[in-house]
Amino acid sequence: MPIGLGTVSTAGVAELIAQTYDSIFTSLRDDEPSIKKILFPDTTEGNDKIRFHLNANDKNVIRSVSETDLNSLIDSTILDTTTGSGAQVGGKFLTPNLHPVVDANLDIRHLVQTIMIGAKQLAAIKGGKDSFQNILTRETEMSMRDWTRGIDDMLITFNDTFRTTAEAAGNSGKDLDNLGTMLSVGGTTYANVNYTTYPEFAPYVNHNGGVARALSIALLQDVMNKLEAGLAGATQRYAHVEQILCGAAQFTAYGNLLSAQRRFVKSDTLGGGFQALVFNGRKIVSVPRFVANKMLFVQKSTRDGDKTFEYRILKNYDCVDKSANTVGALLYVCTHMANALCKGRMQTGVLCDLQ
Repeated sequence: MPIGLGTVSTAGVAELIAQTYDSIFTSLRDDEPSIKKILFPDTTEGNDKIRFHLNANDKNVIRSVSETDLNSLIDSTILDTTTGSGAQVGGKFLTPNLHPVVDANLDIRHLVQTIMIGAKQLAAIKGGKDSFQNILTRETEMSMRDWTRGIDDMLITFNDTFRTTAEAAGNSGKDLDNLGTMLSVGGTTYANVNYTTYPEFAPYVNHNGGVARALSIALLQDVMNKLEAGLAGATQRYAHVEQILCGAAQFTAYGNLLSAQRRFVKSDTLGGGFQALVFNGRKIVSVPRFVANKMLFVQKSTRDGDKTFEYRILKNYDCVDKSANTVGALLYVCTHMANALCKGRMQTGVLCDLQ
């Protein structure tokens, strides 16, 4: 069931009923910083078109003209493509040179979870030891935390195979698209956009053929230069990196590279570690459970003003009472239909194969 094409297929309902879903949510309770909060702070509800501008080097060209040519251009019938000065001037100055665009086709994912108030809890209500309102509030709160952690677990997956194969979402493609899926360069297409035909649509990936190597300033600078500097022979990505995401291992490795620049002040208390790190003025963020051997260079918005990473929702936590299917308990089935996507692959960089 695709999204981003302006319509919603009713086949998704039958698909939801027919599928067998793995247990994707675990009872882990925490409020740690998450990839969802950092990369997908805003959600988009609905099914409006997902449109990509493909060619970074294709622009409406600004042309310099003489006063004579300008007056001729203004006076001419610029839409006349038959004969006469209008056609000639139009051909000379108004040759179409627009941004090529393509509409994406992104599959929706169906996530489900059950919330149950068991027979013993209901008996406690009747015995006056608790209230239905307290129990339902407590179970709902725990359920939402499970949703938060479960969704984050899906999004943060970033397998090494993203570079060599068409990386698929987990659970045979039923999970939300993860970072490896959204930034995959090992296949041919992402969201129905062919990045072999449009290589500038692929993210920049600095790798070492799968062989681990130590993090260095030169490696970091290479990714930054390829994204921002527009080096000769490289795809002109026009990026402005705003943050670099990594796990604790690379955060520490980068901090250790700067040990010689550390300065100590007179103090009765000594402390180790690094509270904050930057590279070229860009904040390096240590994300809990982020893959250990990669660093992700992110521009938060595309050149068109869209969010680089977007979380698209069609059905937001819709709960249905299924208590009739239980004995002596209350059962609710909660459904969430959504998927994540990357609109700014061209301005995104990955440094991988790190020790």
